[in-house]
Amino acid sequence: MPTVSELEYPRQAGQPAAEAGVVGWLRGLGWKFPFFVAFGFLCILGIYAIPPSMRLNGWEDSAVILLGPALLVLLFLGLYQGWQGVRELRHDLTWWHGLWFLILVSSLVFRIRDAADAQSVPIDGYAALRLGPEAIVGLFLLVYFRRKGGALQKSFFQGLTGALSAYGLICLLSTAWSVKGSWTAYKSVEFMLDVSVLVAVLATIDTVEAYKKFFDWTLILCGVELLWTWVGAVIWPEEALYSTYPPRLTGVFPIQSANAIGASGAVLSIVALCRLLPLDGSKFKRSWNVLIFLFGVASMLACKTRASLAGFAVALMVVTLFSRKAKMLALVGAGLLVTGYAVGVLVNVAPQPDELWAKVANPSSEVVTFLERGQSEEQLESLSERTEWWRLAWELFVLHPMTGLGAYAGGKFGVLSKGGYGETPQLHSDYLETLVGTSFWGLIPLLIALFGSWWLLIRYVRDRSLMPLDRQLALEAIGVLAVITVRSAVNVELIWHAPQFFLAVLGCAELLRRRAKAARMAPVPVGIAGTRVG
Repeated sequence: MPTVSELEYPRQAGQPAAEAGVVGWLRGLGWKFPFFVAFGFLCILGIYAIPPSMRLNGWEDSAVILLGPALLVLLFLGLYQGWQGVRELRHDLTWWHGLWFLILVSSLVFRIRDAADAQSVPIDGYAALRLGPEAIVGLFLLVYFRRKGGALQKSFFQGLTGALSAYGLICLLSTAWSVKGSWTAYKSVEFMLDVSVLVAVLATIDTVEAYKKFFDWTLILCGVELLWTWVGAVIWPEEALYSTYPPRLTGVFPIQSANAIGASGAVLSIVALCRLLPLDGSKFKRSWNVLIFLFGVASMLACKTRASLAGFAVALMVVTLFSRKAKMLALVGAGLLVTGYAVGVLVNVAPQPDELWAKVANPSSEVVTFLERGQSEEQLESLSERTEWWRLAWELFVLHPMTGLGAYAGGKFGVLSKGGYGETPQLHSDYLETLVGTSFWGLIPLLIALFGSWWLLIRYVRDRSLMPLDRQLALEAIGVLAVITVRSAVNVELIWHAPQFFLAVLGCAELLRRRAKAARMAPVPVGIAGTRVG
């Protein structure tokens, strides 16, 4: 699904400022606006043609009548803006669009194998679907950069990409003592290939405007994959929605876990929100971003993933710290909620504070029931059995504290398969997975890359000397980074093929760092008399 600002177009030169607001939308629609309003009311009248047994009642009827026309116009405007973006995207396609797409294709899963099957038949038909795109990407990089090897090598070993490269090389080195050397070698090369694409992009892109297209392309691929998941729910409802209890949205073909769907929904939602509440000087199309925001939130709720909801909540708080508009909205929203609740208490239509808390904390409340997902108290305390996996992982790490058991193989073959969890692919924690695989040798550069991204993005989003687009992109990257940082504690978001969200965010921080460094090293202009200018 095309998403966010790659599908948005800036206000044209000379266009009045008012045209960028609601008035501009209505003028752009012209005669179409009353047509769609009339069409909306006709649809509402059609409600009463529905048999009484299927008709909505009470406040639901009122909500449909009031919101129906507005939602219809919003849908029309949003899809129109999205289509305009698709038309513009066709003129901007370049080599890295194809490589990044192939990286995504190579990460798709079409069957689940346990550790025994992976050992007995390392490569099957579905594995070829993974190896083929990777081979194309690797071959293209070798051919395309055969004369630019120096620039690519320099980009590989500097800054944040240098930290990720060091992590990948340590993983590759751990093949020598891995419990499954072939698996460690393959997964390490796979990760290095992902990093190589980012390095190649940074070696050829030197402007924030160009990198923003790469960032948006990552979101577009995410949106398309998420949209196909919803289409799969229509085609295979039993497998996509009702394979678990309570029902959770999952991907059928290709297979996609509810956790991955929740992550995609959280990322799209927070980026759309950043663009609905942009920093000063940035303009985005509101209708399209409202649709993306609602689409992302609906996906998070449908998959019932607690880590994604927590990541989105943390990202929302972080973004609010740096966005003045988000602060104002948060204050106004909180004020309205408190005022409305206080008035409700005074007129006895709202519960007292102690009664309200009792309802929210009640095990039978809708909020608690939603978060429990039908799990027992034991399952909740074990974080869906994660704590047991982590306990086994720590015990094995203590036995091999200096080397680990081999990158990517330590968790799958050294811990999970021996503990009776052969169908679980990894330890559901970037940090435990890295620690068990490579000990602290791999964990240190990974943490440098993660916290270095945080430090640089916060620094640049606060730097008002930068252009509005630079700061806006840094804000959006902070939102995405907050989501994946929270999720990295209970899932693999940073090291597992393909960590496209993390790489796109890290690349943003690295590009801004390189631009700032180049600006500091640029020669100072000298006047006619030999004095420095400025």
